[in-house]
Amino acid sequence: MTSTPSGSKEKQKTPEGLGIPTDWHVRTIDQPTEESLAVLDLPFETKPKLKDTVPSEFTERICHLVRGQSIKVRIDGKEIPKKAPFTAYYACYKGALLALSNIFGVWFEIRLQAGNTYECFRLARPSLQLKDFPLKGINYARL
Repeated sequence: MTSTPSGSKEKQKTPEGLGIPTDWHVRTIDQPTEESLAVLDLPFETKPKLKDTVPSEFTERICHLVRGQSIKVRIDGKEIPKKAPFTAYYACYKGALLALSNIFGVWFEIRLQAGNTYECFRLARPSLQLKDFPLKGINYARL
């Protein structure tokens, strides 16, 4: 991508003791076990991140866009504006915007399904060079 939308990378803090996860790896109240992570299969249902909550050291080469927000991508030496179809993290791949989500510390490509649901359908492409920090138990070979 040739530019990144301006905005603060300040992460919001979650009050402790409310049963809400404070670990950015996990977005649910129920903490996954190593055993449950070891048998995680694709595809699985997800929800795109509505806020930029992944630490910046893990979001190099990608950006968080709000639905309809434009970003310029370089295609054959020309800068072409692209609009995010929904709020999520995005990477530019061959002139297209790929929607991404970081779940359990792993980057996945996501897509909109019928019925306005989303699914993780593959690990993020290695050529994107994204940095993972997976929770213990993730089985990459199974994914």
